[in-house]
Amino acid sequence: MENHAYDIPSESLIEMAGFFNVTTDYILEISDIKRDYNGEYRMNQKMDKCYDIVLCYQKLSEINQKTLHYILERLEQAQIESEEAFAKEVDKNSENSDM
Repeated sequence: MENHAYDIPSESLIEMAGFFNVTTDYILEISDIKRDYNGEYRMNQKMDKCYDIVLCYQKLSEINQKTLHYILERLEQAQIESEEAFAKEVDKNSENSDM
């Protein structure tokens, strides 16, 4: 390949496109169009679910927006830590049941 580009396995490319909700052409920089019709429809459905939250957020003062942002970051981190602890516990139980 040219310009230091790498060959991406098809499965990985499709998985990345699904994760980021964009087309594979967009990831490969073949197109400037991020989403096809189905992708736009799915994104609109997701955004509709969050619309009320966005409206409330916009009404907050700047300091309250920053506070909420910090709280959300901490909640996300706590969830990640909880999921990692759960996965370790499952692995530990799996190892013990194999004995």
